[in-house]
Amino acid sequence: MVGVNGTVVVRLIRCCGRRVHVIGIVASRADPASVTIAEQLRQVADFSRASGAERWREFELRMFEERHLDLEDVASHFEDPELVVFVSRHAGDTGPLLTAHVPGNVGTADYGGQPRTVPRAAPAALRTVYHALRGYAPSGYDVGLECTHHGPSRVGAPCLFVEVGSDESAWRDPVPARSVARAVLEIDPDPVPSDRVIVGFGGEHYVPRYERIVRDTDWAVGHIAADWALTELAETEDRAATISSLFEQSHATMAHVDSSENWVRPTIEKLGYRIVSERWLREANGVDLDLIDRITDQLGSVEDGTRIGERTSVDPSELQIHRLHNAFVDLLNGTDPERARRCFRQCTTAYTTIASGSRIGPEVALPSHEGWDDLITCLHPLFDERFDEFAVTNGVIVGTTTRFDPTTARSLGVPDGPAFGRLAAGESITVDGATVDPADVHVTERVAVPMRSSN
Repeated sequence: MVGVNGTVVVRLIRCCGRRVHVIGIVASRADPASVTIAEQLRQVADFSRASGAERWREFELRMFEERHLDLEDVASHFEDPELVVFVSRHAGDTGPLLTAHVPGNVGTADYGGQPRTVPRAAPAALRTVYHALRGYAPSGYDVGLECTHHGPSRVGAPCLFVEVGSDESAWRDPVPARSVARAVLEIDPDPVPSDRVIVGFGGEHYVPRYERIVRDTDWAVGHIAADWALTELAETEDRAATISSLFEQSHATMAHVDSSENWVRPTIEKLGYRIVSERWLREANGVDLDLIDRITDQLGSVEDGTRIGERTSVDPSELQIHRLHNAFVDLLNGTDPERARRCFRQCTTAYTTIASGSRIGPEVALPSHEGWDDLITCLHPLFDERFDEFAVTNGVIVGTTTRFDPTTARSLGVPDGPAFGRLAAGESITVDGATVDPADVHVTERVAVPMRSSN
């Protein structure tokens, strides 16, 4: 199937009596932006009318008289949809904005739906439409994600809102509406694996942290409970049940927590869900989670400095841990720590760091029988910088360095100051009628640096 932007999209099609995916698009005549988006959907794709709906491929567009916020169990109006997408206006003091979010009420229900009730989230669709909006957004428009808020809270299928903001002129403008229409038609209802979905806790109405996560990693986000909603929830007796429903309705087992509500973290942990940091999510990007767990069991947590390298196509049981010799660690960090970190990321499965991640730590994880030689080869330019000559033999770096020796120079009557600099630069000088050559005041040092510790 060819997508609206010319890309090839593989989806189920109606064939031989088999069921197809259906994506229901909900438009409201009470919403000027929704009407404008529906018009652009018809222009972008060849929708045909049948049985009270408009259809194009797996998309089914229906117009409703009611506001979106008041439409409960709207999935029942569609042909057993895999996903429901509400195309809507966004109101706020944000300027021109294209945005998406999951509906529902974590706390009170001031704008439709029921309090402390959320529908099934659509993390994969939210991720897809966010990236599509970034690609299609007209000049002058920002793109964002929002927290879970407003009704409806009972939909009957995974769902999300995709919106144009933020005033009357934007709602009736076909240009941003066309961007939303094209982004919606990029959506695939297939879910992401539950072990790549998080629930978000904390922050304000707009969620730049979760935008970063969705933008920069392979993780998807389901429900996002802002601090103001958690404050509302804090005074209720069923707050634990509501927190649990956020995970269940997101099909997620992990959370990112950045909340000022101090009851949230212990509640999540008591419910048995895992809390991870943004750093952990970034390090786990594209990496098998069993491998991540094996690495952190062996090397320590990501928060304590463990970093994931690029060699992650490895069976966790084959991971080998190497303890680096202190002298080798000092050599790496004392010469070119930035180059060292690049080589460790490129050539290892994981490695430890110190000094807030800016210096190499004492341990490294490698696939069985692989990686070590590549790591050392990558580090050769660093050794070249440190030594005049070096050789790597039997796990030891043997390097020689010739340096200017001030003590020897003074013993030959060379005064401190410019004469030292001239000799250090390789220039001969005359002292009391006698010539002092650079070789007379330079010494050669030989250093042997073991790379791996025997402990």
